[in-house]
Amino acid sequence: MISETKPLSDCEWLERILHYNDEMLISGFQSSKFVLFNVDRNQTLVAVDCGGGHRSHDFIIHEGYFYFAYVNKRKTHRYVTRLPRLLRELEPGLHPSSINCVELAEQDDVDLYMVTGGENTEIQFSAVETGKFKPLVSIQGHLSSVKCLAVLSHDKESLLVASAGGRSELSVWRIQMKPELQWKRVANHLLGTPFQSKEEKEPVDDIRYMSMCFHADTGTLIVAGSDGFIRSYSLQGNKLIPVKTCKSHRFCILYVAVAHSNWILSADTAGYICWTPLSMLLPETSQDAFMGDIIRFRVHSAGANAVDFRSLTETEVEVGSSGEDCSIALSRFTILGKEISLKYKRVHPSCHASQVIGLRFIGGNHIITASKDQRIYLWKVNDDEISVVDYTRTSVADVTSLAISRLRNLIVITGRGAEAFSLNYVMRDEL
Repeated sequence: MISETKPLSDCEWLERILHYNDEMLISGFQSSKFVLFNVDRNQTLVAVDCGGGHRSHDFIIHEGYFYFAYVNKRKTHRYVTRLPRLLRELEPGLHPSSINCVELAEQDDVDLYMVTGGENTEIQFSAVETGKFKPLVSIQGHLSSVKCLAVLSHDKESLLVASAGGRSELSVWRIQMKPELQWKRVANHLLGTPFQSKEEKEPVDDIRYMSMCFHADTGTLIVAGSDGFIRSYSLQGNKLIPVKTCKSHRFCILYVAVAHSNWILSADTAGYICWTPLSMLLPETSQDAFMGDIIRFRVHSAGANAVDFRSLTETEVEVGSSGEDCSIALSRFTILGKEISLKYKRVHPSCHASQVIGLRFIGGNHIITASKDQRIYLWKVNDDEISVVDYTRTSVADVTSLAISRLRNLIVITGRGAEAFSLNYVMRDEL
């Protein structure tokens, strides 16, 4: 098998496969509706509420028109629509429900690709062409929703992607782009008793992996869970081998990243930012000389949904964060060996009308944020103060994540759909 697709979620009856205008169509029944689905565009073209599949029915496509007849309550009904208009006007879809996470894969001399994880348990691999998305393949295999993604490696021919989410499931996928597009699951891991310590009280099925990062030097995947634990895994062949686990937070962790040569940065739903020594999560052969304690700072009054950082010097790291309290916080930390001190913290309240979902440092002294209020703001940072430079609106509802392509000056916003913006448009002449 080269690849497979799951065109219709909760589809009870696939009826037939046909071709129209060189595109593959599938017809079937989804709950009480008859649906006609365009596989190439990943888009439902027709949905007729006929009562379900256990009834007499038939359809034809003739001279550009779609004719559908069915029997319901002993009466014959007919439905007619002009199909070519639908095929021309409908934009390709990505996920039938909310998109939870997005990652961009880019190199100087190859195309820009986008990987998205959805609430419908699917991963969508798409090409980004002149600000538009071209779905290439839909990947199935997760038991529950996909909450986070990480691009592990990327070259001209293939992409290695890690995904994680509900039911404490972690997977690694290889997407082959040349000579022909195909994908396969390289490894999969479900959290179980052998990897649970005595501290881990939450049932395994209730644990959700919310964020992840990759330590390239040791090939270690670091995953943050809803139970407050950070876990690490090593990819060995076709297996994900558990390495270490540590309890860094008392609440659900929303963000994790390697922010320093010896430290991991994380944030949780209670507004805490935490520094965890890398030695607590890397294999024993790594980071042996450095041992420190977990250090916590309260930055927000509610969940820290969006976090980013930048290194100012070898010993200073500035962390930008925002979240459910609609504020943006700038925290500057001094790192000296095993000691981390908070040099200053400035919280700027009411920066958005709703909770902030995405935050990134860009350029030398700018921050870009995205919120559920469907606004994207550009901020200028002057020491510990911020000021609005420009903003634009997004048509994506229920914004969930933000990704940036710095090579192509592109912003991607996801939620109930996806939208791309030019950084030059949003920021005008600021950079």
